[in-house]
Amino acid sequence: MTVEVIDKDTKTPIKNADVLLHPYRGYTDERGMARLMVPKGEYELYVSKNEYETFQTTVKVASDVAVKAELLVTPVPDDSG
Repeated sequence: MTVEVIDKDTKTPIKNADVLLHPYRGYTDERGMARLMVPKGEYELYVSKNEYETFQTTVKVASDVAVKAELLVTPVPDDSG
């Protein structure tokens, strides 16, 4: 299974993102790509990185699957109030 992780706004790759396909885990490289070897089945995919909201989806793995995860930057709270 291949997971591509990009910034949703800038479309740039996100490196060192945590890719969890429980119980399997990996991290993205400098191109925003992570490859996990998993048996066939249905999994919950979570992709996280500091300063970004967590991406979550269900993935059915029957053969080689590619998923693109677009992460949004976590909004900064407005303390000016």
